[in-house]
Amino acid sequence: MMRVALDMECDECGHDQFMLPVQKKQGDQVTCVQCGKPTCHTSDLESALGAFAKHNTVPEPVLESATDTLGRMRENA
Repeated sequence: MMRVALDMECDECGHDQFMLPVQKKQGDQVTCVQCGKPTCHTSDLESALGAFAKHNTVPEPVLESATDTLGRMRENA
């Protein structure tokens, strides 16, 4: 699992840090670091990041690199 801070808050406790699974055996749930509540699926997060990149100034190679890295980490697990 990888701990990350995201620009969103947990519905349960309001925390802004989440655990992302990086290996297939860890599933696909993004969970709150503080209370452990499942927040979303990794595929939902990747879709949201992709949509954000299309409408904002985040360079696409940076976003592609991040999602590619996450995908490779899950494939190699």
